Parts: sequence; C-alpha cells; structure tokens
Amino acid sequence: MSALISENIVVVSHRRSGTHLTIDAIQNNFPIYKKESEKIGDLTLERLHQKHKNAITIEQLRDEYNSGHNIFKAHLNPDLKYFDDPEKQALIEKIFENSKIIYVYRDGRDVMKSLFTYIKTYNKKYNDIPFSKFLRMENNFDTDNYEGVMNRVQYWEFHVKGWLEKEGILAVSFEDFKYRYADTIKIIENYLGREAEKNLIQVVRKPMPKYIPSTRLTEKLFKIIKKTLFNTDYSSVSFSKGEVGGYKSIYTEEDVQYFDEIAGGLLKKLGYDIK
Repeated sequence: MSALISENIVVVSHRRSGTHLTIDAIQNNFPIYKKESEKIGDLTLERLHQKHKNAITIEQLRDEYNSGHNIFKAHLNPDLKYFDDPEKQALIEKIFENSKIIYVYRDGRDVMKSLFTYIKTYNKKYNDIPFSKFLRMENNFDTDNYEGVMNRVQYWEFHVKGWLEKEGILAVSFEDFKYRYADTIKIIENYLGREAEKNLIQVVRKPMPKYIPSTRLTEKLFKIIKKTLFNTDYSSVSFSKGEVGGYKSIYTEEDVQYFDEIAGGLLKKLGYDIK
C-alpha cells in the first residue's frame, strides 16, 4: 500500500462479525474520527452500487473521502470487484489504497448463528427454515462481488482467508474486543499512529435483561441513555447479544462437523477450538 494520504479508515468484515463494534470503539476513543451515528450509514462503500436501496452518488462518496478522517464500512471481499462502472471501481480502489484498513473477524460458527437470527428480522420466509438447512444454503449476500457459487460456510472462509492474506492491514477479532478491550485499543492506536483518549470508553454491550424485550424502541432508548449519561455513541441500528460460543445452542453435532469439514483449518489457525 502507498503512504497514507487521506487519514481515512476502512473497517472491513464478513457480515455479523463485529463491524459496528469496531467502528464504535474507534470513534468513541479517537475523537478525530467522531461522526454522528446516522452518518456512518452514508460511509458504507456498498452504497455506491446503483442496485443498493440506499445508493449514494460517486460525488457524495468522493467528497467524503476528500474530507478525511472518516471511518468507511465495507463487507467487500478482498478482490474488491463489485462495481461495473469503471469510475466507481477506481474510486473504491483509491479509498482502499490510501486508507488504513482494519479487518475484523469472528468465529465463523457464531457468525452463522448471528446471520440466521438477523436475516429473520427482515425476511419472514426464513422463520420456516431450520438452521441446519440455512447453514448449508447457497450464500445470498454480496453475490455480485465474486464469481461462481459458494455456500455460506465456504463464503465465510473465502472472505476471511482472503483478507488476512493481504499485507498492510490490521486484523482484530470480535473476541479481542470482548475479552481484551484495552489491549485491542492499544493495538489500534499503534496501527493508526494516533493516541486514544486516556480514559477509554467501553462500547462492548451487555445483553438486554431478559425482562426487557429487545425492540427498535428499546434499542433507541439505550442509545440515547448511553450517549447522554456516558458520552458513548453507537452506530448500529440494532444490537445482537454478541455471544462468544453461542453457536453451541443451535448447532447439531452434524452442523459442527459440516462447518469443520469446510473451514475447520481456518478456525484452528485463528485460535478457535474445534473438535
């Protein structure tokens, strides 16, 4: 990668891996990157695609890039081949070339559980699909940015492995934020070459008490309370429980074996326990 020009950051991940957790940790502890939470959505690079329901123009994204000190969000795979328009593709490549890249990953088994829960919040047809079938289905996210056919587990391995093989990026894990928060902020601090706030702001969220239903309203109230009382801002629309090892509650032995047969080598390389 070339020398840093724009002082921008791109946080990249496979979906449901801790994207907003990483963004929130940075913007709360490095004030120069602080943006209104609603602004983060405008900095999602996939929105440059004309098919996106909340598409932005190339002029909008170029202006944001040139303004500097942004945290862009992306789920693009490492090939970055997502845009048919050469001008848009060139801008995306320029942003990655001249920004600090932070890739956040998570135990892929937990990713699949979280993805299964998340997809049912907006697509009711998945309410009638058992998890075992969902796990083995063809991947239907981000299919425009790679060739061929992959199931969900294959795509997770493809995404994570591809990004971790790149040079010049910083890789952190969801579990790092959960269990080694201060150390992880220090690692980010060193990578950015910029000091974090002396009093670290914790953004790892504990689950809602079981007697309080998790709805869009309670999530909104949670954000307001945190921002008002603790000066902590959150960019995500809604939160998951963020469990580590939560996959065990939904995977059958056959599901675990299926995942391990495809991506067990990568899990082991990343330090996750496998049977």
